[in-house]
Amino acid sequence: MKQESDPIEETLDPEDWDAMRELGHQMIDDLLDYVKDIKNRPPWQHAPEAIKKHFDGGPPLDPQTPESIYQEYQEYILPYPMGVNHPRFWGWVAGCGTVMGAFAELLAAGANSPSGAFSYISPNYVEHQVLDWFKDMLGYPEDASGLLTSGCSASNLIGLAVARNTKAGYDLRKEGLQPAPHKMVLYASSEAHSSLQKAVELLGLGSDSLRKVPVNQALQMDLRALKAAINADRARGYHPFCVIGCAGTVNSGAFDDLPALATLCAKENLWFHIDGAFGQSIRIYILR
Repeated sequence: MKQESDPIEETLDPEDWDAMRELGHQMIDDLLDYVKDIKNRPPWQHAPEAIKKHFDGGPPLDPQTPESIYQEYQEYILPYPMGVNHPRFWGWVAGCGTVMGAFAELLAAGANSPSGAFSYISPNYVEHQVLDWFKDMLGYPEDASGLLTSGCSASNLIGLAVARNTKAGYDLRKEGLQPAPHKMVLYASSEAHSSLQKAVELLGLGSDSLRKVPVNQALQMDLRALKAAINADRARGYHPFCVIGCAGTVNSGAFDDLPALATLCAKENLWFHIDGAFGQSIRIYILR
């Protein structure tokens, strides 16, 4: 029997499980109705000033009910999305969501299980399985390695970090960039995505270290211009370490001459990074 002196149990559980179950079912019903009929609504609606002003001010001082928070979402957020879920939205590279994708997010959030550590949890094996599937579909060798990320920008950042650390010529992970004997530079076409420059800046290399190479009439990186840039940088005493090839640019879908770039990188001892935001998806689709 609980005594008055017993400590109060703090919990993040709902106060009313039945009410929460009812709200969850309502959310699922509303979600399915929304996605089912999304083609009948405008692809994109800008949030008016009245909606923007709703989000001004500090945090609430009193608790809010889950039902009122959901109503706020329905009224102030859902009607004004980016639009990528609409079947006639073709503005950006971002793909449309799916019902199963939403359900998967729900299950992942409910389990709230980390991956990337601990050999005894199943989510790690799911990630390994998905990576194995990608290797099979993309023709990668069985011993290739990788990881799942939140998107292309994060992938470019991680990939270029590996390139920087591997080709620095010293233990950069331990000593940092300051001991670098020469300025490190890398190359991408002028059509490459802006996430690459942001990654270079985040990695401490500075945007000036990213050489934006001109393109030819096919919007591919000009190989002669690339070779000239590499030679010029070496003559200045700089350290070229990476070439970035585009497998489908965001601007036009153009593909760099990837085999030629791979050959050049092998000859020049440069890391070859491919931004495959479009190209890998196309290859997987073709293989289907």
